[in-house]
Amino acid sequence: AARYFAVLHHGGIYADMDIMPIRNVDPLLEKMDLSGNEHKEMIVAETYNLGLTNALFASVPNSTILHRFVRELPSHTRPLHGFEMFVPHFAVLLSTGPTRLWIYLNQNNRRDKILTLNPAGWGQCHQCKQHSSKCIPVEGSFFETTKGGSWHKWDTRIMNFIFCHVHFVVWGALCLLGWVGYVYFLGREKSKRRL
Repeated sequence: AARYFAVLHHGGIYADMDIMPIRNVDPLLEKMDLSGNEHKEMIVAETYNLGLTNALFASVPNSTILHRFVRELPSHTRPLHGFEMFVPHFAVLLSTGPTRLWIYLNQNNRRDKILTLNPAGWGQCHQCKQHSSKCIPVEGSFFETTKGGSWHKWDTRIMNFIFCHVHFVVWGALCLLGWVGYVYFLGREKSKRRL
C-alpha cells in the first residue's frame, strides 16, 4: 500500500519494478492538463483480463480520489474474513491490490476523474499469449513490461489457467457434471432393482 501514500503525497507516476519506461513519459502526464481533462486527477493502467491495475498509475499531488481511497483501505485488511491463507492471490487483490483499486474507482462515478492507459500503452503482454520473459512493446508505448509477479503463488497459476482456457474449463465442468449425474442416477436405478 506504500505506493498509494507516496503518489498521494508527491504526485507523479508509480510503476512496478517489471515496468520500465522506454521513452519520455511527460506527454502521458500532460494528458491530465489538456483541455477537457482539467478535472482528471489520475491515470490508471487497464489490463487485458479485468479492469484496472495498480501496477502503473499516476496522480496529481493530494488527489481527492486517491486520498479517499487510502482512507478506505484499513476497512479491507481481511477481505476474505479469515480465509486469506487459503487463497493468498485473492487476499492481495481484494485488500490493497488492483481489484480493490478497480472496485473503488468504479463506484459512484469516480471513473470520470481518471484517464486510462490501455494495455498496449504500458507494454503489458496478454497473459494468455506471453511466451517469453519480455513483452515486445507496440509503437507508441511509453513502457515495456518484463515478466514479474513476485507475489503470485499457486492460486495465481490456477486463476490464469482458468482465464486463458475458459472453453476447456467449461467443457471439463460439463463433463464432470454429466458423469456425476450418470453415477447418481445409475446408483438410484440399482437401489430400485434391489427393492
